[in-house]
Amino acid sequence: MKKKTLSHLFLYRWRYLWGYSALILIFSAVISVALLYAPGGISQSEINMVARTNLLMEGNWSIVNLPLHAFQAALFLLFGVSTLTIKLPAVTLMCLAALALFFLLRHWFKPGIAVLSLSLMIATGQFIYLAQSFTPGIIYITTASLILLFASLIIQKAKFAQLWKILLAAVMAASLYTPFFWYLNLGLILVALLHPYTRYIIVSRKYRASWTPAFIVFLLVSAPLVYFCLKNHGFLLDVSGWSSLNFDVLANLKIIVRTYLWPVPYISNGQVLPAIDVSTVALMLLGMIITFRNWHTARSYVVNIWLFLSLPLLALAPQVNMIISVPMFILLATGVERLLYEWYRLFPKNPYARGTGLVLMIILVGVMTLSGVNRYVHSYHDLPDAVREHSKDLSLVRDTLLRDAANKKYIFVVAAAEKPLYDALSNHMNKHNRAISISDGLPAEGAQEEVVVVTRAARQNITGIPGTITRVITNDWAEAGDRFYVYKLSE
Repeated sequence: MKKKTLSHLFLYRWRYLWGYSALILIFSAVISVALLYAPGGISQSEINMVARTNLLMEGNWSIVNLPLHAFQAALFLLFGVSTLTIKLPAVTLMCLAALALFFLLRHWFKPGIAVLSLSLMIATGQFIYLAQSFTPGIIYITTASLILLFASLIIQKAKFAQLWKILLAAVMAASLYTPFFWYLNLGLILVALLHPYTRYIIVSRKYRASWTPAFIVFLLVSAPLVYFCLKNHGFLLDVSGWSSLNFDVLANLKIIVRTYLWPVPYISNGQVLPAIDVSTVALMLLGMIITFRNWHTARSYVVNIWLFLSLPLLALAPQVNMIISVPMFILLATGVERLLYEWYRLFPKNPYARGTGLVLMIILVGVMTLSGVNRYVHSYHDLPDAVREHSKDLSLVRDTLLRDAANKKYIFVVAAAEKPLYDALSNHMNKHNRAISISDGLPAEGAQEEVVVVTRAARQNITGIPGTITRVITNDWAEAGDRFYVYKLSE
């Protein structure tokens, strides 16, 4: 009678609905905070990525991470150049990654474990930062999540098996445009061929013909990449990752340790590290112990092999540490699962004690999630070094200068590091008959009728501008808040 009553309680009957709703709310809040509030600006790494998007829009298709840059180029054409359109590809891909991870965890764990562990994943500093950062890091998480999800659906013989095979082939082919993914894909294929069951699914006569459409899709998607590599051997070195290898193994391992295990927060390339808090690392280590012990399971088999294959790569290219993010998330879910299992094992027949354990786990995850988000917000909004490494200049210049620029001609004098960002802005504005020119030196003679805007970085390196300052545009920074100097040139 008690069990029947419990099963009809409101919270219990609708527990998964409440869990999914809470997960959606957490994810939406986190993405909104990351995109609009913290850090709220564009890093130098993102500006460097915009430079490649500019090359694509000029007709150069032989660039690394081509699908990502094509997505951004389409947004520039449709909606213009802004902080939002620069970051929107990352936000979109992270939403896709979160969705893929959720369904992957649903296949590998119980629904409750999937909800709890994904809540923790969303709150990690690395996840939130990459969700708003237009850098290649987001590709590693999204692509790896999709590959594992589609492969799991195929192996488990889910409905629409042909569709999953085609999508798997398309994602694996598209991933080859990102450095080092060829290595991971080759490793996963070899692992699949070594396992008896997956080998049967791939090469047996019964299933062999069903892979033909997927193989054709793979060739079509990867064909441009093959052409670019044959045409330009330098591009081959870049897209394969060979040109970015660093053979100082000890220094590389130190970077990995500082990225995940360093006790004191610090800033590297605009990102506050360590990327994951101590409590989350502890759960991952617990998951790692369990995974190594239960090495014979399919889940452990995949994770262990993935981590093993990643070790030599991380030793030579620590900048692609995101390639192990998905296995780490799976280890986190394994740790959460183990904590609940140990509690349930203590109380195998007491429903009240088991329910209490679940409530305590929900509280623990809630506290860790809020703590992770709070840590991220304060790190990127309050730390001066982190704030200064993310420029809000693009939003500032659009709101203060270009809003009424229809009848004005602007010359922007910028530093070399800033130039790709303003080149993209100029290309878009000029297409809409709003004249903007970009220079990294003194304005040319005969420019008296134009409004000359000099960025702070450019003004520090350029002297002798022949004119007077009519306006200084500032932001709310306590230091280095003078962002633009508007000049009236001398006759």
